[in-house]
Amino acid sequence: MTVKQTFMKKRKEKIKITRAFVFDKLFHGISFVIGYTNTYFRYLKLKLRSEHIGKGIIINQHAMIIHTAKLRMGNNVSIGRRSFISAKGGLTIGNNVLIAFDCVILTEEHIYGKNIVIWDSGFTTAPVKIGNNVLIGTKAIIMPGVTIGDNAVVGAHSVVTKNVPANAVVAGIPAKIIKRIK
Repeated sequence: MTVKQTFMKKRKEKIKITRAFVFDKLFHGISFVIGYTNTYFRYLKLKLRSEHIGKGIIINQHAMIIHTAKLRMGNNVSIGRRSFISAKGGLTIGNNVLIAFDCVILTEEHIYGKNIVIWDSGFTTAPVKIGNNVLIGTKAIIMPGVTIGDNAVVGAHSVVTKNVPANAVVAGIPAKIIKRIK
């Protein structure tokens, strides 16, 4: 192999590496832009269909928010992946709220009773209010009619069926106060 052939072979290898490197960086950049764009479109869709939506809202992938006409959301709210939120009965979320992934917030539930056919039962609704500076842990469930006070923490896998006072940490099924924040 001549010197020229060796040089050309090394040059082709460098070009392949460079092309692969550029493609990789370009693909990463495109996927980042697409992900950011989808988050922005989810935010715009929510802003157009809701009562009030603040700034700095992050709605992660696969989060589902339905019946948004009675939804009020403050600034700096993050909704985790695969969370499900129904705002049919009215939902108010304060400022600086973090809702972890796989959470469920319900404002409606089925009507049930002894002589009621479940299929035809219908729904009853009740508003949910989440205060400022609240953390809702992974896979927590917030039931209709609940108010969560400011600076509260809801533990992972908790089912909140009653009001949570301000500055409290709740956990369990059903959620009970386990600590006061001072």
